Amino acid sequence: MTDTSLAIRKKMSAMYAQLSDEQKLLKCSSLFSSAKTVAESVIKEKHPNICGVDLRIAVFRWLYRSAMSESSLDEIARHLRDTEHSTILHTQ
Repeated sequence: MTDTSLAIRKKMSAMYAQLSDEQKLLKCSSLFSSAKTVAESVIKEKHPNICGVDLRIAVFRWLYRSAMSESSLDEIARHLRDTEHSTILHTQ
């Protein structure tokens, strides 16, 4: 869904096309960082005590919930938990 007119979308595409690769990367990084900050804020508002791997998983799910299947999200969450557990064991 978009509320941006076709004329504006074309103008924006033309503007982005003129950016250098470095500028494009910086813009994308900035947008992702902003989205991650919003996700963390929304999640922490609902779950004030969430932290660590649980927060990382919740943010990942929030960001990718419309792009990935639930089973894929679950698999990645298991991997993150296993990695976290393995890291803790190796640092003790």
